Amino acid sequence: MREPFRGAGSEILNDIYGHAADVLVHQPELSKTSASKISREIVDRLRSIFGGQLLYFPKGVQGDLTERDEIMLSEFNGKNHKDLAKKYGLSLQQVYRRLRQNKC
Repeated sequence: MREPFRGAGSEILNDIYGHAADVLVHQPELSKTSASKISREIVDRLRSIFGGQLLYFPKGVQGDLTERDEIMLSEFNGKNHKDLAKKYGLSLQQVYRRLRQNKC
């Protein structure tokens, strides 16, 4: 898809547009034209709401970690600390700590 925005700040606007279009184009009920139109509307809405502001997007890692820890707790059988450490790329101490923190 072509980049619809030009001028100051166009790089970030085109990047958001492209990412939105990538998500939308994989929706079976949307054509490329519809995905492009909706992506443009999303960027225009963001511009009207946040235009001129400096934005920070948190990575949201804490939510991902919490979800992972809840899954790890559900998989815990009382004896599989080492297996969980290997599966989730954690040290044995990290597994013990997370299981202890999430039991409460």
